[in-house]
Amino acid sequence: MPSRPTTVLSRRLLLTAAFVAISATVPFVRTVGHDFIDLDDYGYRYAPQIESGLSVQTACWGVSSITYGIWMPLTWCSYALDVSLFGGTPGGMHLHNVILHGLCAGLLFLLLASLSEVSGAEFRVSGDGAAQQLSNCQTVKPSNAVVVAALVALFWAWHPLRVESVAWISSRKDILSFFFELLALLAWVGHLKSVHGREWFLCGKYWLSFLFFALATMAKPSAMTFPLIAALLDVFVFRGEREGEKWRWRQYVPMLAYAAFIAVLAQRAQVAGGAVGNTGAPLWWRVVNAVAGYGVYILHTAWPSDLAVQCMPRWPGLPRYLAVGVACVAAAGGFMAWRVVRHWGRLKEFRRVDDLPLAGLAIFTLAVGPFLGIASFGYHAYADRFTYVPSLGLCVVLLGLAGRLSGKALRVAGFCFMVALLTLGSLAWRQAGFWENDGTLFRRTLQVDGGRNAAALKNLTWHYFEVDHDLGKVIGEYERLRQVDEDIATWNAGHLYIIALYESGQWGRADKELPRYQRRCFELMERDRVKEQKRKQSFFGPFLMASAAQAIVRGEYDVAEGHFENMRELFSVDPVCDYLEGVMRLGRGEPERALAIWRGIRPNERNYYFQFRWLKDRLPADDAEALKILPSFAWKTPDDAEGPAK
Repeated sequence: MPSRPTTVLSRRLLLTAAFVAISATVPFVRTVGHDFIDLDDYGYRYAPQIESGLSVQTACWGVSSITYGIWMPLTWCSYALDVSLFGGTPGGMHLHNVILHGLCAGLLFLLLASLSEVSGAEFRVSGDGAAQQLSNCQTVKPSNAVVVAALVALFWAWHPLRVESVAWISSRKDILSFFFELLALLAWVGHLKSVHGREWFLCGKYWLSFLFFALATMAKPSAMTFPLIAALLDVFVFRGEREGEKWRWRQYVPMLAYAAFIAVLAQRAQVAGGAVGNTGAPLWWRVVNAVAGYGVYILHTAWPSDLAVQCMPRWPGLPRYLAVGVACVAAAGGFMAWRVVRHWGRLKEFRRVDDLPLAGLAIFTLAVGPFLGIASFGYHAYADRFTYVPSLGLCVVLLGLAGRLSGKALRVAGFCFMVALLTLGSLAWRQAGFWENDGTLFRRTLQVDGGRNAAALKNLTWHYFEVDHDLGKVIGEYERLRQVDEDIATWNAGHLYIIALYESGQWGRADKELPRYQRRCFELMERDRVKEQKRKQSFFGPFLMASAAQAIVRGEYDVAEGHFENMRELFSVDPVCDYLEGVMRLGRGEPERALAIWRGIRPNERNYYFQFRWLKDRLPADDAEALKILPSFAWKTPDDAEGPAK
């Protein structure tokens, strides 16, 4: 490749990278005003080790922790940094995600620009007169390559599939991992350019790439696929055999060994954290669901409609989008097989192939593989966040296709692509709006995934109790949830349902439901052989709270106090217990004590979500003013109740 004004080109690349990074944040700035989401956000933010901010102790805990079924010490440190910088507020943590996403977009642009340069997409000259052709194109082609790389990077950054990773604080591990993986890939490209004629283990860029690779796995272990992606770039973009040199396969051995270690560590963390085997589906069905998931990711990349979080598997029925999945797997497999056969003569000698579409599709398939759910984990059938890293491969495909265009065709394609970019950006802005809070998010999930999504119904039941305190909606969503999955309903929200019935004055229904709730609790404990401590915390504790609500409405305050004492033997702090005790004190004519208890409500380590925000929002800050309106918080009696919820 001919020489070029490196300083000018580097300045242009850096300025363009900065432009891409800043532009990438535009569809997501609205998330800075959003709340936490009750999908791990509260647990990540209020973990005791995070509360004190970033420190050596926090870092050491992160390295040794497999909390939530995942090993991610670097991500834990980033949350602790949020506490140190922003006090752990939702706005500050969302801002951190948005900034990281912008940085990833800038790094992706630099990587794509580097690949377009190495692949030869900028210069297609051969035969006689090549130098003259080169002199005519030198000022145009590099500019085209930079523009194409910038547009493709913005396609990745503005795509609505990115919203879940950026708008969800708990998904920062995807962004942070990709940030370091992009740095590793950039260092790897530099290594492959400079290693010629040298021993690979003496090349500093190799070890720099290894370092960034290790940091990526410390943000999220799924980055373990990096050595295979690096090998694909070596074979399909760079020369595996350079002027008679043998392919340097030994340079992958340290990386593969480390990746194997991370794979074992990740599996053990998932087992220890209870993140494996939650779907209950057999292996054959999970394979079928993986085929459907592959199709979903390609379909939603091409046509990003009906996006939602926590879409549930349809076991024992067939997965959604199965026909699309079969078609996409067949098309992708056929395309890759055709290209491999075409390049087989060079591939078997580990020589350069120069086929970016083939390399990109192979990278996408390889990177998305760990997320397809063949190894059962979680409750989801597929998730938008699982495309955050694999979409790198589709960007390489687009880059390779653009490299085959020139002249008018390139200009027309570029105009159409910019129109598509503006459309994607507006869709991403709209999609980000659904992540404002639990109510907006899970109503969207029910709209997309149907009304039988147990996870969304459970979260809406909690949201209506904790944030809105709309008792009619609490009762309605719980009864819908119980029709879908009575086990999840009983386990997660049965006591809230009983309390909502008593609080709304539906005492007769509550008295009938309480024995049913008790019976189901004991059935679940016996069926699942729950250990004694978990039995007390997960079933006996919530049942005590439901029983305390019954005692309060009957005026049996001594019985209620006994339930509170038993509850505090299980948990030294429990917000539901504190709320009910305040109601009891109000019923006894002790408003000052009730107010003091309610002022001191705080979450416990079992569930950080329940903080009774609705109560704190409605109580005036001045105690005298609060005491004036406190009688309005008394529970309804059957005489002034609105009647049964429909």
